[in-house]
Amino acid sequence: DFLPQEKGVTQINLMGHSLGALISTYYLAKNSASAIKGYIGVGIVGGARNCPDADMSPLHSLCNLETMLRNNAQFPVIDVVAMGEPADVRFANRRKQLISPTYQQVRVGDADHNFTSKEKENEMVSIVVDWLKQ
Repeated sequence: DFLPQEKGVTQINLMGHSLGALISTYYLAKNSASAIKGYIGVGIVGGARNCPDADMSPLHSLCNLETMLRNNAQFPVIDVVAMGEPADVRFANRRKQLISPTYQQVRVGDADHNFTSKEKENEMVSIVVDWLKQ
């Protein structure tokens, strides 16, 4: 609440990569009334296959995303997936069920989890910047 109340910032988007994605999805699931207007997940890992309503944990990104979207179905999300990383692909396939007009999943071919290739890093950054401009 500091940025909107103290600094007048009205457009806040949260971005998380890897462990940061686990932590940020957990935060958003528990704080649906926050000032954050959109979420950028890059290399989101973790996620149980089934999500009982009460199963929120920093290690269950899928459950946390489901809770977040249940609390606010219009919350915009972009999920950027490194397709060169088998674990990222496996977790992304579990999240396919979330795809909707407000939840996009964009797959970056042959990118490793950290987008270490300059070409793949630039591609990921372009995807995020284009999404933010919408």
